[in-house]
Amino acid sequence: MDRLLDWLEGRGLDRLKAHDAIRRAVQSAAGAVLAWLAIRALPLEGEFVGILAAVLIVQPSAQGTWKAARARFLATVLGCAVGLAFLLALPAGWGTAVGLAAAMAATTFAATFRPDWSYGIVAAVALATTEGQSLLWAAGDRIASIALGAVIGAAVVRFLWHDGARHRFNRHLHAVLEALARAADEATHKAALSDAATGIDAEAHLRRRLTLAHEAADTLGRDADRLRERLKACEEMQSAIRFLDRAAAAPGDLWNGEALGGTLEGFSRAVARELLALSETPDSVRPERAVTEAQEAVTARIDGGEVCDRRTATVLAFAMDEVDRALGDLRRALQRG
Repeated sequence: MDRLLDWLEGRGLDRLKAHDAIRRAVQSAAGAVLAWLAIRALPLEGEFVGILAAVLIVQPSAQGTWKAARARFLATVLGCAVGLAFLLALPAGWGTAVGLAAAMAATTFAATFRPDWSYGIVAAVALATTEGQSLLWAAGDRIASIALGAVIGAAVVRFLWHDGARHRFNRHLHAVLEALARAADEATHKAALSDAATGIDAEAHLRRRLTLAHEAADTLGRDADRLRERLKACEEMQSAIRFLDRAAAAPGDLWNGEALGGTLEGFSRAVARELLALSETPDSVRPERAVTEAQEAVTARIDGGEVCDRRTATVLAFAMDEVDRALGDLRRALQRG
């Protein structure tokens, strides 16, 4: 697997997305075949919609797949009800065309406000285009086929290459904290340069991981709000590091005489050390005093007149203080509950 991922990454594909794509491809293929075999073994005729249900409910996590399965089933019932109502209400001779148009209009209108109902369109079309069958029998057949496909798809995700939402969240949160540590280190070292460019290389990876962590949190029901608080604290830390990056990259030499390289290096190491510790064992982490001490040392140099550009140096000290504050908020968010 690692060799395949390395090969895909070497051709410009995102490694995280490639890993998820391979897993979901395997799960979708297995779900489609099992749904086809199950529906053929039963007195059902909805092979097409059943296979679609098994494939389209596959989500990045098992919890997300179960939520999608429930939504697909409810949407199927809605779509069949709408299609059946219009077909029964139309006078004889109006045929499939008007029933199809009316059912499509109604289900599409509903899906605009409830996107998770969009699958009802498939059921409505399948029912509206039914010929040579009792409408009630056709509706029951479609509902049963889609329900069976959804259950099979959800079971495949649960037992084949399982990846729970909480596990995904913790994995991405760990990567977010590691990326924040790299970003803080990169931003801090720019203060030692006379003319560094703004921008943090680690930020693209950080944004991807934050997005994936949010997606995992959204499927966790009661725990979602608490997990979103942790991600919000990470995003505030990201904003503080961006501020530090802009302040540290200001042009010109800030310091008269000996630079504050050692102090800033200590600040960078302390921030990274605490972030990495939070990614491993957040409950046992205590505040890194070195972070505050480094900020206070910069302030003391400013107050002592040891700066060439007092205004820029003051902004840098303020940015360091913001990182210190955001780090404390992040630590408390991770240790809460």
